[in-house]
Amino acid sequence: MTDINNIAEKVLSNTNSSVVKYKIMTEIIDTDKKDTEIKKLRKELNESKKVWFKLYKLYYSSHKQPPSIIIILS
Repeated sequence: MTDINNIAEKVLSNTNSSVVKYKIMTEIIDTDKKDTEIKKLRKELNESKKVWFKLYKLYYSSHKQPPSIIIILS
């Protein structure tokens, strides 16, 4: 889990984080529409780093890989 935390932290502090956020949301919405945890987080959704961090970890844990846009991470 530490690796996921480190990756998420770097991604969310990246200058391109809005692109990353969009990709995470798009992929989560496309693949996990019925997931109640995601629905709950979408209701809370704003620019809060905490919410995006939860979404990232949730995506990673359900897909066993980061969203594809994460490749842009420097």
